[in-house]
Amino acid sequence: MRTKTVLLLCAVVAQLVNGCQAPSNAGKRGWPGVASDVRVQWTADPGIGLTEGVAVPVRAYLESYDLVEFTGNFGNAYPGFLDAVPPNEPTSASDKTSAWDRRPTDRYPTGWNLVGNLRFHIRSVESTSRGATVTLCEYRYGLGQRKTDGTYVPYISNGWSSDRGIFGVRLDLTDAQEKSEAGLVPQRGPALSPNTNVFGGWQIVGYLTTSSAGSTDWPTKGQVVSACVSSAPDSLERRKDLASGPFTAADFASSPAEPGWPE
Repeated sequence: MRTKTVLLLCAVVAQLVNGCQAPSNAGKRGWPGVASDVRVQWTADPGIGLTEGVAVPVRAYLESYDLVEFTGNFGNAYPGFLDAVPPNEPTSASDKTSAWDRRPTDRYPTGWNLVGNLRFHIRSVESTSRGATVTLCEYRYGLGQRKTDGTYVPYISNGWSSDRGIFGVRLDLTDAQEKSEAGLVPQRGPALSPNTNVFGGWQIVGYLTTSSAGSTDWPTKGQVVSACVSSAPDSLERRKDLASGPFTAADFASSPAEPGWPE
């Protein structure tokens, strides 16, 4: 009887604890190390699907890109990343700026654990003679860092409050002659990362952001970042709150991954 009572109490306590936690994909295949408490959400303009087609390698590429930057380890990139992304071209030998940083740097990992939400919104997908150009918004202002003393600070603390942690991204992709997407199920599920190569033969050959591209490299970058700011998923007041502090864990509570990846 005593054993049953203890087990019952443990179950009740576990339910209460889990009920107080922020929504998460806990227990599912996830991100490692300092990024283990980050959740990624994707949205898109009407008519753009997120679970099939070119959006799938775009998701895998940018999630891998940020994961490598956060952790300082290319081994944490998704399966197939290095095959799908050619090495960076040296700035001294190429005037193609979008090829300079298409692979991330692993030299400056974050020193504290990251928490919160990393959001993306695909604005357009344009077909090209070789593949596609995808323009999207990345929102990092919802990320915080948990310091060793248990306090929290924003991941991005500099910049104007109106556009802090918001930037546009432009990707150039080439389509493989022999597609390998046929065996892929729609890429949605409870996992935080894919367990197989989902790049489908696509190559990501160009990467630009509105914070790094020059006006000649990306003439419309001003309009893109303005559109990203105006369509941010949180109000300006909320974004200001995330820059001012002091902070608690609730300020950087994570939401479930969307659309996530199949188990």
